[in-house]
Amino acid sequence: MELAKFQRKRIQANLKREGLYDGTIDGVWGKKTLLGIVEFSSINLSTVDLRSTNTVQTILKRLLR
Repeated sequence: MELAKFQRKRIQANLKREGLYDGTIDGVWGKKTLLGIVEFSSINLSTVDLRSTNTVQTILKRLLR
């Protein structure tokens, strides 16, 4: 929740564009957003370790493009 709402919406929109999210683009993160982020990470980074600060930063940076 450290990200601004517009950034969270952008991430959801980018996940949706990639076919990894089918929820509402509202900036509220729930199960569907988490699953989309995990799938994005698995496909693009070959990892789903969301405990790693570096991994999470990389994921968010890529999704905010």
